[in-house]
Amino acid sequence: MLRRRTPPLYAWGRCLAFASLVLTIWARDQFTDAALEYKVKAAYLFNFTKYISWPTNSAQMTGPIVVGILGNDPFGDVLDKALEGKTVDGRSFVVVRASRPEPIQSASVVFISRSMEPRLVEVLGAFNGKPVVTVSDIERFAPRGGAIGFVIVERYVRFEINRATAERANLKISAKMLKTASMLYSDSPR
Repeated sequence: MLRRRTPPLYAWGRCLAFASLVLTIWARDQFTDAALEYKVKAAYLFNFTKYISWPTNSAQMTGPIVVGILGNDPFGDVLDKALEGKTVDGRSFVVVRASRPEPIQSASVVFISRSMEPRLVEVLGAFNGKPVVTVSDIERFAPRGGAIGFVIVERYVRFEINRATAERANLKISAKMLKTASMLYSDSPR
């Protein structure tokens, strides 16, 4: 039987087309996973406000609930859309972005982006003792002194809580939320 020989240039073209298709599908899946991951994290940020109580005499208890993003914003408009039109205890939400801790020290919840990791000790120090829920997806965030750290467990977004940090900030976290955490830390940062 005679085989038809494929010209080398045509074969390379097919290989490149196939590789391009695989990369396109992979990139789309990566984008979708990241986009979905931050949609889930935005939903968590909203739900945290339902299960955490701030001191009654704090700035966090008046006006809208302020959610701050410190550093590079990984959410894009996902967080704004997730909080749009929502209320907790009759209070609406405002999202504020900042590159320094000072402008958002009276926020209720502050998401600290990974871009702030080199300055993490300084950043957490700026919120130390203030009734602010610090949240991040920086690796080992909760054991390093953050209040709530996002972790990925078997491709699912979960969260860890540092109870000592929350207590120093005079925050009360509901038992229901504590039960759903994947890990609880009750000691000082390491």
